[in-house]
Amino acid sequence: MVNQTYFQMTINAALGFDSFLVMRHGAQSTTYLQQSIEVEGFKELSGSRLGCYFCNDIVAPGNSLKDRTLDQQCTVTRPAVASIASSLAVELAVSLLQHDGRDGAPAYYKTSNTILDIADIPEGILGIMPHSIRGNISTFNYLITATERFSECIACSKQILERFGHHGKTFVMEALNSAKVLEDIAGISNLTCGVDEMIDFSGSDTE
Repeated sequence: MVNQTYFQMTINAALGFDSFLVMRHGAQSTTYLQQSIEVEGFKELSGSRLGCYFCNDIVAPGNSLKDRTLDQQCTVTRPAVASIASSLAVELAVSLLQHDGRDGAPAYYKTSNTILDIADIPEGILGIMPHSIRGNISTFNYLITATERFSECIACSKQILERFGHHGKTFVMEALNSAKVLEDIAGISNLTCGVDEMIDFSGSDTE
């Protein structure tokens, strides 16, 4: 009998008019242990600490077609953007499959602007293991970035996953009917209220 190890791997590609983002989501849990490698100018993030696509947002998803110009609606892209992004997503998936840590493979991000390249980042069999690849074909430029998991993320935070685990389809329907449900459960509502309280919009400071 052959022992098989299963793992979940999520890679998304987001398209803009002349830009794209290819990202691998962090592993919910990983047994992969690697001796931490210090690289000057970079910080290492383990696979379990990598964020998802929504970790960079502090609001729930909204209507991407409302009050936006045509090139901002994510419905129109330059001819090659989709092909480039999907090709990089495939290459990233293959690199993960060839890495000992699979979806738990660590990623690195710059901590110094004086670092000009990523040649010193530890590699897998097929090269470096980025968390995200941001490309812009108007400048033909790529950025290799990494983002830590956000504790109040509306997609991968502990509180969201627990609610989905307990309520399943009911929770999904609630979220579809009102995006604020996600913000309330994740804790973003309390976070934004705290910010609003810190900022006085009444103009009383000028009186």
